[in-house]
Amino acid sequence: MTKQTIQKRIAIVAQGLSGGGAERVASILANHFCERGYRVLFVAVYNDRRDYALRGGIGVFDVRTEGRTPLRRLLDRNNGVYRALKAFSPDVTISFLHNETARSVFAGLPVIFSLRNDPQRSGNGFWERRVRNAVYRRAKAVVFQTEGARAYFGGKIGQKGVVIPNPLETASLPFWRDRAHNHTFVTACRLNEQKNLPMMIGAFCAFRARFPAFRLEIYGEGELRERLQAMIDGYGASEYIRLMGRSSRIHEIMAQSFAFVLSSDYEGLSNAMLEALAIGLPCICTDCPPGGARAYIRPMENGLLVPCGDESALCEAMCLLADDAALCRTLSQNAVGVRERLDRDRICAEWEKLL
Repeated sequence: MTKQTIQKRIAIVAQGLSGGGAERVASILANHFCERGYRVLFVAVYNDRRDYALRGGIGVFDVRTEGRTPLRRLLDRNNGVYRALKAFSPDVTISFLHNETARSVFAGLPVIFSLRNDPQRSGNGFWERRVRNAVYRRAKAVVFQTEGARAYFGGKIGQKGVVIPNPLETASLPFWRDRAHNHTFVTACRLNEQKNLPMMIGAFCAFRARFPAFRLEIYGEGELRERLQAMIDGYGASEYIRLMGRSSRIHEIMAQSFAFVLSSDYEGLSNAMLEALAIGLPCICTDCPPGGARAYIRPMENGLLVPCGDESALCEAMCLLADDAALCRTLSQNAVGVRERLDRDRICAEWEKLL
C-alpha cells in the first residue's frame, strides 16, 4: 500500500446509521475505505443510532441541532457538517444529503453527492430542488443509481454524473430455501407514502381469498404505521397481515419466506429488492421510476414487474407465483446472478476509481 493511499482522507455525510438503505450503503463505503487504508470520518446528521456497525478507526461525528424551527435546524445541520469537515480536512467528501451539505460545497470543499431517490419526486418543493441543483452543479461529481435518474438532469449535472449501483455484502447473504420455505410474502421498507403499502395490503387481501394458506409480513417502521394497522384491522386481516417492525434477521427471514414484494410508486434503487434477488427469493416489484427495478428484473426470467398503482396486477402476480412452483424456482435460479454483478468489492472499486 502506498504512502499516498494511507494519507488520503475521506468524509462520508449521511443521515446516520439507523437502518435506511442509503445509510447501509454509506456504512459499506466507510468500512471499505477504512480497510483500504484511508482515514475516514462518518458524519451522522440526523440521528445517533448504530444499527449498522463501523470498523474501529473510523471517526464518527454526530451533528446536534437546537433550533426551534425547521429553517433554524437546517442551518444548524449545515453549520455542524461544515465544522466537522473543516476540522477533518478531507481530500473528498461523499454526501448522501444535499441540503445539509450546501454550506460546505458553496465554501469550496470538494464534495461528491449521491442521489438516492427519484429526482422527479424527491425534495420538498421548489426551493429545495433549486438548492439541490445548485449544489450538484458545484459538486466534483454526482453519483446516480440508475441511468434514468441521471437522464432527468442533463446539462452540466448530467455530464458530471456517474451511475454506480448499490453494493451488496454477498458473503453474509443466505440462499432461498426453495423446498423448505413457509407460505409468507415479505417486504422490508420504510412505512411511508412512497412505498404505497395500502396497495400491497389490498392486493394481498384479494389474493388470500384464493390462497388462504398465505401470510404477509411487513418489516420496517415509519410515520404510517398506525394508519396501516387501522387499514389491516378494517379488512379483518390482522391474523394474516402483520406489521413486524425492524428486524436484525431480515435476510434469514427472507430466505425462509415464499416471495418478496415491493409496491413503491417511486424508488431510487431498493436495497431490500436487490438483497431479495441475491438471496434467490422470487420477487414482485412495481416498475417504478426512475427505473431501478427494471434495471435488475427481467420479467418472467428472474422476477416479476407490475405497473405502479395497479392493485389487480399485483394480486395476479402473487397468484401466478402461488400457482406455479416451477416458475418460482426458475426466477430464483436466475435472480442470484445479481450477487456477482453487485458484489461489495466490485462496486466499492468503482467508487474508489471515481475518487
